[in-house]
Amino acid sequence: GKPWVLPVVRKAESMLAADETLNKEYLSMGGLQSFTDAATRLVLGENSRLINEENRAVALQTLSGTGALHIALQFIAQFYPGCKDILVSNPSWGNHKLMIDRIPGIKFVHVHLLRPQNND
Repeated sequence: GKPWVLPVVRKAESMLAADETLNKEYLSMGGLQSFTDAATRLVLGENSRLINEENRAVALQTLSGTGALHIALQFIAQFYPGCKDILVSNPSWGNHKLMIDRIPGIKFVHVHLLRPQNND
């Protein structure tokens, strides 16, 4: 079946489609700079030395959670020198194991979040 779309989402879509002043071009590969800058400040804090002093904080915007996960896994495989066991909750989304299994150098490891004896 099709997902139910909230009426407010339909209204917002109509408003955006009708607004001819909006730029509807594709974003750059890194995403919307003002968004990634704000997200970086939110995660690291306004006074983070990584942002303000060392200029070492970077961020990018992805199309979805799956896209973000794929980019993070590729980054770990290529640049992280330590243990590359990827701990994934059980249960989890089915595509997580598929994504991890297809990237050489990293390993899928199930982690149980509940203790079966107590269901907690």
